[in-house]
Amino acid sequence: MGVYANRRSMLTTLFFLVLAGLGLFVAIAAVAVDFLLPGMSPGLNPPQLLLGFFGLIVSATAFKMRLASFRQRLFQALQKHLAPLTLVTVATFIALELVLVATGYSTYFPIEIPEKPLETIPWFKCEKITGCRLLPELVATECENEQIRKSEQLSEHAIIDERYCQMHDQALLDPESWQLDEGHEDRTRIIMLGDSFTFGFTADMGKSFVETVQANFPDYIIWNLGFPTTGTNQAVVSFERHAPRLRPQITVLGFYVNDFQNNLFPMDNYTAARDENGKSLVIQQYHMDIWGHIIKMSTDTALHYRVRNVDPPASELERLFGLTRLGSVVLRATDRVGKAIRTEEFTRQGVDMTRRYLRELQDLTAAYNSEFLVLLIPHGKDLNSPGTDFRNAIMLFEQLGITYLNPIDVLDLKRDYKDYAKTHDIHWNTAGHQRIGAMLSDCLEAFQLRQDWSDCQHLTVP
Repeated sequence: MGVYANRRSMLTTLFFLVLAGLGLFVAIAAVAVDFLLPGMSPGLNPPQLLLGFFGLIVSATAFKMRLASFRQRLFQALQKHLAPLTLVTVATFIALELVLVATGYSTYFPIEIPEKPLETIPWFKCEKITGCRLLPELVATECENEQIRKSEQLSEHAIIDERYCQMHDQALLDPESWQLDEGHEDRTRIIMLGDSFTFGFTADMGKSFVETVQANFPDYIIWNLGFPTTGTNQAVVSFERHAPRLRPQITVLGFYVNDFQNNLFPMDNYTAARDENGKSLVIQQYHMDIWGHIIKMSTDTALHYRVRNVDPPASELERLFGLTRLGSVVLRATDRVGKAIRTEEFTRQGVDMTRRYLRELQDLTAAYNSEFLVLLIPHGKDLNSPGTDFRNAIMLFEQLGITYLNPIDVLDLKRDYKDYAKTHDIHWNTAGHQRIGAMLSDCLEAFQLRQDWSDCQHLTVP
């Protein structure tokens, strides 16, 4: 009996020592997570402080609980003062909740959600097989009726509506209706692929980098297949659909560093809707849970929650928990821990999927004897210190033997990015677009002279 008691005592002591270590780890991780994870901004916030404090309490309590004498005194005290302790605990939670309410701390889930908070936009469609596209007749009707409005305050997921109404001969409006003239085969033909940068976000009409190249080479036939919010998967679908008819001699892919994330989600990831102010927003229908699993939401759920930048609750109990301020602190702290858990796996999955799409695009362009060039588009933060995604992009291009243009040395954050100091907009302004357009034009001119890229500055041929 004595041997059994000693073994049980040793196991109990070991358990509390391990628990003390875990508590200390949680406290340190809560403070250090901003400095350890790429893309995080150092600076403690309430969820981190609460999580760190919680970890220290657990660690200190567990360290004391390893002593049998302490556990005995504690249990005796709890039995004697159970009712007062319960009352004090409840009162403390209520007081903390009221303090958070008074300070304006927001709930994790919105308290009120209208049954139909947003109107789905019918002219914006994203499907797994055909990718993302606009329905030209519906776009034309809304433009004529002035139902498509320009929004002065645009988030990175907002649609810049005026471009849809003003642009001409854009592939995304009506790619099947392009008329090829008789001299089509005698002219240089270029397809531009990419996302909102290639599309021309935040550039004045006629002055995006694609439009700048077209102005510099009026005899070239340049088709802009860039579609906002999408990744390399959209580029593959677009090339497959249009290359047989257009037969491009040169294919340029605008690769922005968030392609790694976008490529993880299927092509039907996006839904477009209009809010009560008339602003059009692109809403993601997929999200990744704390364990790195990709989950699809229904359209209604996406409209309810994604527009408020929050993932939907897994259950009604979680929703109610997230309607309290203390519960919201816990959920936000959990999100921080979840991001730390899944960051490495998320990055690995994004690199693997992007490698697959880049290889597909390589094979497709080779099949049409089209010269393949990638324009690497850096985030503003990459200009000072290249981030993980930027470095991974270069790694993939060199592994796959892809020729790429890296403009990081010629861009300036304050000069070339859209109101970055105020809004942290990730897009180039008109000056940035024209700078890149001039750089790309020089490379295309050099290529036409020698049929290789050797005279092109800032270009790497692996």
